[in-house]
Amino acid sequence: PWGGGGNNQGPWGQGPKGPSGPQGSPPDLEDIIRRGQDRLRRALPGGGGASPAIFALIAAALVVLWAFKAVYTVQPDEVAVELRFGKPKTELSQPGLHFHWWPLETVETAKISEQLVDIGGGGATSGNTSGLMLTGDQNIVNVQFSVAYQVSDPRAYLFDVSYPD
Repeated sequence: PWGGGGNNQGPWGQGPKGPSGPQGSPPDLEDIIRRGQDRLRRALPGGGGASPAIFALIAAALVVLWAFKAVYTVQPDEVAVELRFGKPKTELSQPGLHFHWWPLETVETAKISEQLVDIGGGGATSGNTSGLMLTGDQNIVNVQFSVAYQVSDPRAYLFDVSYPD
């Protein structure tokens, strides 16, 4: 139909291709894996044998990864609390660059600068009903206000409240 030649040929003059294994069977998975391993051995220096240079390279990569995870930064408006095995330490980390023993220790940060939360922005017509309140005399009042707060105890803010924000 596409103008191909006769004898069961496709539009570009080639016949249909069947499975590429021996006697028309599908390719062998073990053969594919073996060919991939051979290509990998040829690509690696020394034929893929266990050489000290490869072990040193892997060890250096692991040390770099560990150092990358062990150093953390606390921003100027934050204070960090380090946790050793999930238990908060007594000292707080002030703004700057710090180090902790990862993965034994983790870090949680809390913003201590003044934060502003708007309550009741919009009305019932816009779909936001967070400012609607029912009064004692059964009237509905739309109250809009803002709450400004500053965190004074980061440990209590992070670990003693379910949803601090």
